[in-house]
Amino acid sequence: VEICPKAWRGHMVNVNNFFFTLGEVYAAWLLWAFLKDLKQTSDEESWRYVTALAVSPALLILPFAVLLLYESPHYLVVCGKHDQ
Repeated sequence: VEICPKAWRGHMVNVNNFFFTLGEVYAAWLLWAFLKDLKQTSDEESWRYVTALAVSPALLILPFAVLLLYESPHYLVVCGKHDQ
């Protein structure tokens, strides 16, 4: 949000909040699908499936984020790159 033009900042905050909420719904769905009874101890593998599926969207996006996102202004100042 901090590198967006001023006119876009409110919209970007809303987009961020939307995806945060979408992630919460995704996590709730994963728990519902794989851990029907949270007290069960018979299937010790279920939590591994939930964890793997919860992390997979972030792992798919990570290469694009590393390659396409700009460094934040705060990071550039801390590194002494004032001209950028």
